This record gives sequence, structure tokens and C-alpha cells, in this order.
Amino acid sequence: MLSRPIYRFLHDEPFDPQAREWSFPSTGSLSGANGAMAWIVFERDLAQFRQDFPRLEMQSFRPHSPLRYWLAGGLKGWTLLPGWAFPVATAVDHLLAGISLQFCSFVNVELRRLRSAS
Repeated sequence: MLSRPIYRFLHDEPFDPQAREWSFPSTGSLSGANGAMAWIVFERDLAQFRQDFPRLEMQSFRPHSPLRYWLAGGLKGWTLLPGWAFPVATAVDHLLAGISLQFCSFVNVELRRLRSAS
């Protein structure tokens, strides 16, 4: 996972892919998070998620954004990516994601609540 060293050493929000629980201490805005939570719940512990939430069905799991987000500064006010390079960074993102989804830094998960059997 390309994003692990970025999250671990360069990002100020917590990132713990080894967390055993699906919870984390709430210490304030974004500081009480775990950037690895989507991976933990929807990949590592998917069988447990399905067992605990049988009425929720995963419709899609779409990893994305290997590097462009980070090069563009994320939510910071600075960027390492000049405007002219944005299309190049987008192409590199698509290339990396095409090689392996493990390169992606983020994921969009879409769930659907199933109707009860009545």
C-alpha cells in the first residue's frame, strides 16, 4: 500500500492498520480518527462486517488517488503540483491504480440496506 508510509510518517492524522477494534478515542476534530479504518472494516474484517451487519450489502468498493491528492497538498494550502502538471498526475494515478489497487490512498465504499424479510 503506497499510502502507508505517507500516512505513517508525513500525515498528522492517526493511521493504524493493526487496530483490533473498529473504534478509536475521540480526541477532537480529525485527531480522533484512524485513516486505515475503511481498509480494516471492508477488506481485512469483511467477513466480520457481513456477519455483524447482514442487512448491509456492499454495492461497490472503489480505491482511488494513489499520488495526486498528496502531491496537490491534500487539504493543506500548499501544493507540489503546478497546474500544468495536474493532467500528468491524473494519468499517473490511473496508471498506478491499473497496476494495483494497493497503490491507492483512498476508497469510496457504497453500501445498500437490504429490506427485511417480512
